[in-house]
Amino acid sequence: MEIEYLKTLRDNPVDFGVTMNYTNRGIPITEIEQLEQTWNNGNPFPKALRELLF
Repeated sequence: MEIEYLKTLRDNPVDFGVTMNYTNRGIPITEIEQLEQTWNNGNPFPKALRELLF
């Protein structure tokens, strides 16, 4: 998947370090498609949401 809208987030991942122990990482496109089936009646999510999840 090519990132079109969220390039700033992609290029500047956030690492909150020891206190939060969190890094930006996405989920596979197959899992996003499963979420669309479950939560959006099979319709694709908006492109920006798909990029955020990816």
